[in-house]
Amino acid sequence: MQDMMQIYTLADPLFFEEPTRWSGGVGFIGDAELAVSREAVPEGWVRKERGVWVSLRPAGQATAEQGWKVHLSATLDNADRLCSAAWDHCVERGIPFKHLRDRNMLLVFNAKYSPRGSSGKLVTVYPRDEEELRSVLTELSAELEGEPGPYILSDLRWGQGPLFVRYGGFTEMTCVDEHGESVFAIRHPDGTLLPDRRRPVFDPPKWVELPEFLRPHLDSRRDGAGGELPYLVRRALHFSNAGGVYLATRRTDDREVVLKEARPHTAVDANHQDAITRMARESWALTALRGIPGIPELYDELDVAGHRFLVEEYMDGQPLNVWCGTAHPWVTRAEPTEEEIASYTRRAVAVAARIEELIAAVHARGVVFGDLHLGNVIVRPDESVALVDFELAFDATDADWRPGLSATGFGSRNKSGADRDLHALAAVRLAMFVPYSKITALQPDKVHEFVRLMCEEFPVPADWAGTILSHLTPPAGAVPSPGASASSGVSVSPDASASSGVPVPLDPSASPGFPVSPGGVASPGAPVSPGEASRPGGGLPDLGEPVVDWEAVRASLAKGILASADPGRKDRPFPGDVHQFLSGGLGLAYGAAGVLWALEVTGHGRHPEHERRLIDAVRDSTPRRPGLYDGTAGLVHVLDHLGYPDEAAELLDRHPVPDRANISMFSGFAGIGAMLTHLSGGRDGTPGASGHLASALAVADRLADAVRRGDPGTARGPNLPSPTRPVEPGLMRGWSGVALFLVRLFERTGDTGHLDHAALALGLDLDRCVTTADGGLVAEEAGVRTMPYLDVGSAGMALVADEFLAHREDDRLRASLPGLLRACRTRVALQSDLFRGTAGQVVVLSRTGAGDEELDRRLRDLCRHAVSFRGHLAFPGTNGFRLSMDLATGGAGVLLAMSQAAGTGTAFLPFFSPRGRR
Repeated sequence: MQDMMQIYTLADPLFFEEPTRWSGGVGFIGDAELAVSREAVPEGWVRKERGVWVSLRPAGQATAEQGWKVHLSATLDNADRLCSAAWDHCVERGIPFKHLRDRNMLLVFNAKYSPRGSSGKLVTVYPRDEEELRSVLTELSAELEGEPGPYILSDLRWGQGPLFVRYGGFTEMTCVDEHGESVFAIRHPDGTLLPDRRRPVFDPPKWVELPEFLRPHLDSRRDGAGGELPYLVRRALHFSNAGGVYLATRRTDDREVVLKEARPHTAVDANHQDAITRMARESWALTALRGIPGIPELYDELDVAGHRFLVEEYMDGQPLNVWCGTAHPWVTRAEPTEEEIASYTRRAVAVAARIEELIAAVHARGVVFGDLHLGNVIVRPDESVALVDFELAFDATDADWRPGLSATGFGSRNKSGADRDLHALAAVRLAMFVPYSKITALQPDKVHEFVRLMCEEFPVPADWAGTILSHLTPPAGAVPSPGASASSGVSVSPDASASSGVPVPLDPSASPGFPVSPGGVASPGAPVSPGEASRPGGGLPDLGEPVVDWEAVRASLAKGILASADPGRKDRPFPGDVHQFLSGGLGLAYGAAGVLWALEVTGHGRHPEHERRLIDAVRDSTPRRPGLYDGTAGLVHVLDHLGYPDEAAELLDRHPVPDRANISMFSGFAGIGAMLTHLSGGRDGTPGASGHLASALAVADRLADAVRRGDPGTARGPNLPSPTRPVEPGLMRGWSGVALFLVRLFERTGDTGHLDHAALALGLDLDRCVTTADGGLVAEEAGVRTMPYLDVGSAGMALVADEFLAHREDDRLRASLPGLLRACRTRVALQSDLFRGTAGQVVVLSRTGAGDEELDRRLRDLCRHAVSFRGHLAFPGTNGFRLSMDLATGGAGVLLAMSQAAGTGTAFLPFFSPRGRR
């Protein structure tokens, strides 16, 4: 979802929101309306608005399921002209088409972090057959040839104009892909629905014959009109809508270099500048800074096939966020010693000093870096530092310039010139010790709390607190601009924003012994200047108090969730994660069902008005997916739990168990089977439908076969390849979720064979774990060690192993449990949420016997993520970009974790046994 987040951060400074609700702020175009929007609907035509698109078709004309379609790309300057040309052409000939609502939507879907395969589209035309396809292309190209527009990477370009062609679906059909995910579909000649893949490459289905009149254009594409690069690409380092960044070698002498690509008219920022313009800034900056140690040397500039490339020196080392992840004692150790904390502090302070020196050298040349954050600092093997990515650099004398992109938590619209870099440098210093400090983008005055935490926990230099606060303390009355990023008032750059986090690499124990720079440091607990202490308010707990009223904290959080509700919206009753705009805002993980379930089980009441709206929304819509946390099964479970069995049964009748799905608890057969088991009743004779039990047993048979084979490809069907990646180990995506379902089915039936397969399933996830130097057992995924999450990783495995061991002893599970639990005791998580953050670790600790002192400390750590919302408590969601109230990523999940820690004896998630604290 990284490539979708920027789209949903424009319309609201606090919550993810539909881009169609964007109405102002930096970058917004006030006169964005297209001329065709003022046209009357042609006689005999039907016009419909759906999201960002406006579609028109002749009334009564049947629309084909799929075929060759034509896309027009456009720039902000020619969009109105091109859209009018397409309108006139299609209306005159009776050809269905659709266009974006306005130029703001073109800006949104051609931003740097929009999906790069389809970015740049303005109009889609649906020819009835190949002959009409040819006439559309030839006639429109005669009128539009030479008009500029972004290259649509998923398509074949027609000539040198803004017309592109792709084979795909005309109507919305969905299917399950080889990984068991619900995706858009096209129909194979045998009738099977297959994924309609929208990758950044022209790749029509194998059974589709390319029309002969398209072949010259395909040959031209393959020939690569611009010639061959004099560099051999070794691997991709990064992709965005702007182009790729590649590690390469020069063919003449094998010198290792970095190739940076810029595609014309793409990745348009809040200043309406494209990738080519920003690359020119980078070239200017590197030229001006030539010779400064730590600044990449610019070797070459060239154009190939219309794309611009810079060739730069490769700066060997680790991005600062990764370096922190290998060294920060809160990340690598469950119980770091005082010396380990002091050692990290010395190293981090030395690195920060080198960054400051390098920034000063940049400023001495009259250049402002403009994009300082942890991901753009490289720590070299000798712990010297380098800066990379100068596309936002600018002349220090240009006092009015503001970059058109900004990393959340590091940028400031209120600063100009070199002060922007000094602001970001202060934010970098703080993030090296408090990795989630970019929450200040949502509540700037939390900088006081985070600085105090840094000074209390790490022996940083005595002047650090004042320096950081002098740059990061917001001016009186400063508030985020409406319709803009809460951090900067400009477009959010997701990869940069995420870089302030500290991901854990594959092997922390492999980190080399970096030299430590000695220096005078303050003792732990160094005082903050008078008046600088955080003063909690607006629902925030005072974490400095010896005893926190956790009941009041939970009550405030519940009130904040309810205060966020928008009763008039069926698409998003409670604000949550970006996923709610894809799977619908009603489900268990990201929608209203999860919120209402959490409020009820934690003792914060039933809310009939919201429940009724949920029921009405379910009746009026079709769940897009079948799963427990993302679709139908979860809605069925919550409706039944809240006392609406008839509505639950009616929904399940409309959307029965699918033939194909993945294995998972989140979206696949494990979650569906657990829901059916619940509906079938218990072994004690409670009511239940026998048909549900039969269905659950059929699902169990299918999953048991997958467990025995160690093959997750239960969704594989005709014409689908085998899965290209393994399942992510853990509760929600992996085999542990299968094990949880089988444990619950054993309780329902008494059949010990289900326990046999549950043990095997857990073993498959344990096979994917490695042991850290600290003794933690941590899941390994594709060369990257995950954090101990409930969703993916050790926490979910530990909880399911604990559920299993309540019924049967197992030597491997019993031996593995301490390591899994130790992995959950590392102190820092970048996010607060239940699925992938501190709240999930709170659940594990409270259900497995953590002491009061440890739980209190972890709850305080959790509450450091909190911000004030309408006088109540609220929590940031994914990557800290916006607040979330949902179960998976936001306040509802945090509420469940806090209630579990309080020992209320409730289930913190469906199908876990109700349990108080041990």
